Amino acid sequence: EGGILPHEGTLAEPKEDRLRLLTATACSFSQIFAIYDDPSKELERVLREDMGEPLWRFTDEHGIGQAMWMVTDPEGLELAARTFDETQIVIADGHHRYETAVAYRDLMRAAHPGVEDAPWEYTTMFLCNVAHRSLTILPAHRMLRQLPAEILRDFEGRAAEFFDIIPIAVPGDPVRRTAAIHELLDLMASQQPNGHVFGAYWGRSYAVALRLRDK
Repeated sequence: EGGILPHEGTLAEPKEDRLRLLTATACSFSQIFAIYDDPSKELERVLREDMGEPLWRFTDEHGIGQAMWMVTDPEGLELAARTFDETQIVIADGHHRYETAVAYRDLMRAAHPGVEDAPWEYTTMFLCNVAHRSLTILPAHRMLRQLPAEILRDFEGRAAEFFDIIPIAVPGDPVRRTAAIHELLDLMASQQPNGHVFGAYWGRSYAVALRLRDK
């Protein structure tokens, strides 16, 4: 009902599970990942001027550096509030968490009428400017179980209407099989920003990369 938009539907069971967890712990364990569009990058510039030294910094088990700053400058906080009040925010990941936070807020409002500025009125969200070079969204891989045999038989023939099909041999040896799947993933990731490549593998002796044709 505001400036926060979804891009996918949600399922009742995951939301019920998350609501039970949130109700039992009164704690959000994972941030909602959302994006917004600000080509001027004015907010980043103002916040960076007030960053100073981080509260903490460490390297995680994957070798990735992590750091956290607290913004206290009134100018930066006011600009952040104004920016997100005037800009549409799109949820990239966390639709169930967002809807669960709203449901939890409504439960707490009913249980504690008249309480203002309560913690359940808020949830944590990671916001990334789509104009920033650090934004990378990798493919979302899906496993389909118990597909009818006729779908698998017709898959490549029907896909050929729209895609260029690139076969990739998948050896039986586990190590070489893993390397072949990585080759498929690398091929998908190496496409130009306007290119669209999908991969398909269903345990047979080969996988296919599907490159979408322009026409």
